[in-house]
Formats: sequence, structure tokens, C-alpha cells
Amino acid sequence: MFRVVALTILLADVHENAFLICNLLKSKLERKLCGQGQFFIDGKCRSGPVRYKRQGIAGSGRVGDFCSFNTDCLTGMFCSTGSCTCLSNFVAIQGYCYLKKNPGESGCQYAEQCSAVWPESRCEKSRCECPEDVNGIPYVQAKTRDGVICILHSGEDGDPVPKCPLPEYDDDLLTMPVSQLRNPAMTDPDDADVEMGEHVNPLQFCSSSSTDYTNFVSNGGGACVYAQDPQSGEGIFIADIYDCVTSVASMANVKTAMEGVYDISPAADGICCPNRACKRGSPQYVTGSSQNEDEPINNCQTASSCSSNFECTTIGSMQMCCPTVSSICSNTGGRPADTLRHTNFDPGMSMKRSFSLSFSTSSRYYYDAEQGRCIAFTYNGALGNFNNFKSAADCELFCAKLQCKYGTPLKIGAANQRCSNNADCPSTHECQSDHNVCCPRPRKY
Repeated sequence: MFRVVALTILLADVHENAFLICNLLKSKLERKLCGQGQFFIDGKCRSGPVRYKRQGIAGSGRVGDFCSFNTDCLTGMFCSTGSCTCLSNFVAIQGYCYLKKNPGESGCQYAEQCSAVWPESRCEKSRCECPEDVNGIPYVQAKTRDGVICILHSGEDGDPVPKCPLPEYDDDLLTMPVSQLRNPAMTDPDDADVEMGEHVNPLQFCSSSSTDYTNFVSNGGGACVYAQDPQSGEGIFIADIYDCVTSVASMANVKTAMEGVYDISPAADGICCPNRACKRGSPQYVTGSSQNEDEPINNCQTASSCSSNFECTTIGSMQMCCPTVSSICSNTGGRPADTLRHTNFDPGMSMKRSFSLSFSTSSRYYYDAEQGRCIAFTYNGALGNFNNFKSAADCELFCAKLQCKYGTPLKIGAANQRCSNNADCPSTHECQSDHNVCCPRPRKY
């Protein structure tokens, strides 16, 4: 008969993975060692590092504490695999969960509540404020239909134009890898053939009061509309993916600095920036009198709170209706107002990045719903839709759930294993009749 006790006496060769067994038959203690990388905790050899969990009572559990039910955890938490965990719109601070806060929102107690939504933002006087600056250039708060965001007051090296914020996520995953629109008529400021006042600045200014989203107005006198012709006229609808971000003080600074060099429209009060609300696609809005007065549905609780092609998704401190996977992986690519075309993919458009260079073309992948697989296409560098992935692996990972409830389809080389019944698949897979592919069977434990 054995009794196990922890090693509590001091030895010359102390090991953290050592313990003593009380051998009652031999009436002596026997020294044993756990395996490499293991520690003797609570009577067992465990892989480290291991955190002790308190055995809490209902309603008293802090982050990481043991739990059996949600009621064992405090406000803002739920019980996940036996441990109290913060809800997605809360952030863990000193063992408790606090609600995340957006820039400009009141009620914060800690900076982490703010920085969890916007990196490096601060909590000052119970209000979330934008980060102070980048290389001495201050951030300013700017209102959009998706809430308050932080933009840079100007650029570096004397550039007076405010700058859009870059997304926190990898912008290679974005269909539009440009943080601001570049005007197609961009010219070399040193070109003697261009009259003063006609130089075109390398971004798209806009007027937040404009409600015409299909006609391009030069010099920022209209809404966010893209055109390849520098003169006012018919343009390309982009208002679903670009917001007119207003900043009165920053725009006044630009107009003063560029007077006589670039004649910005008196109506221009903002710059066109990519919509940041959902990682792929734009959220569902309650339509206002103008785009800047649209209101996103930001308090959805279930899928039924959103219309078809949208699902309830937690973004920062809000629950927004973002496009579903099936919508993103369809021919429209998460853009219901997509332009007419003759292909299942959207090649996008060529757009200038400087007066002499355009964004380069690249090989991207889209999910073809008819063929049930990801196919390569040539992307022209800008705009397009969200059924646009950097690699075949990214495409498969994102869209595979349309074919298989669990995991990804079985492949032979690069192609999916096709099937008509379960006999066409190995025993570990079953035939998914809607798409005729072999999908992994759920594991039974």
C-alpha cells in the first residue's frame, strides 16, 4: 500500500518534479521523479506551467478560476471548459472582466478597456481617448457611421492631409489593400504643363452631406465615389466599403495649406477611408438621410436580429450584423450592390499609388460556389469584392465550412475528392450530398 506526499523537506539535490511515496509495506519513504517538463501538483504529475485554480462558490469566480456553471463566475464572464473566461466584448483586467470601450465613449476605469478596441488608446477622466501621436503627429477623433475612429491630423514631412487609420488586422486579407483612395488623375507637382490649382492630391476628399453615390465630383465636392476620369461625371459605387470620415479642424488646415496648389471644394469636409466595422464586408445599417447618418445595428443578440446574408458578430464593445460566410464566398462577395460583370470573380480595378506607379496586379483566389472549390484569378490591385483571398489555403479555410460542418473536404492533390455516396469516401469521411465532397465524420469520445 502506498501513500503519496509532496516533497516538502530540503534536500541537496532539490528538483521541482520530485515527490515522495510512502511505502507502507516497507515502512519507508521512496523518492520519485515526474517526467521531464512535468511538476508534482495536487497529487499528480502535470505538464507545466500550471496555474492553481480556486474552488469558488457561485458568483464569486474570477478570471481563470474553476467553474462548473456560468453562475460560478462574476459579471462579464462565462464558464468555458471549467474555467471562468471573459465574454468577447469584455477584457480581463486584474482578474475581473470589464466592458470594452470605443474611442470617445465614457465609463472606462482602465486604459485596457480602451486599448482592447483601439490599440494604444487611453482612459482619461473616465473617457476613452485616441492615442496621443505618431512621431509627433497627433491623433484626432473623427465621427463615422460606424462610430468614432482615430485618424492622424496630418502626414509627415509637411504633408497637411489627414491620414486614415490602418486596420489592426493583416491588410493582405483585405480586398482593398489601400488605406485611402488615390485619385486617378494624380500628376507630378513638378510638371510644368499642369497649371497651378490643377494639381491633384493623392487621395479622395469628400463631402459628408452629399447623397449622390454614383456620380464623381472633382476636388472632393461629392460623396465617396471612384472614377478613372479626373473630371466630374459617372463614377463607381464604393459607398458600401468607404466612409466619408469628417474632421473639421484637419480639413481647415488642409485647405489653408493647399490654397493655390490644389483647389479643394468648399463642400469637402472629410476624407474617404475604408470601412472598418467588419473584417470582411460591411455591416447592416438602418438607413439615414445620408450615408453619414446611417446607423449600424450594434445591439444584435441572435441571428434573427439580422437580415438574410448577415449574422450577429462581436466587434469591440458592440454586437454588429456582419456578412455571413456564404455571402462572402458567393459571386457577390459580400457586396449586394456589386457591379455587373461576366465572371464569377471580381478582378477589381487598377489604381495609382503615386503619379508614376499603380498598385501592381497579383494572383489571388476566390471561392467558386458552382464548382465548390477555390480558383486563382488575377487581381488588378484595388476595389473589387470580398471573395478575394491571398492564398488558396486562406480561401479554403474561410469558405470550407460551406461544404463541411466539421473540418475541410478530403483532397486528392489540389482537388476535392468527389462522391455520390459514402462508399466513395474512406471510413473517416462521409459524402456531403449538397456539394458531393467527402467531409470528416464527427469524432466520438
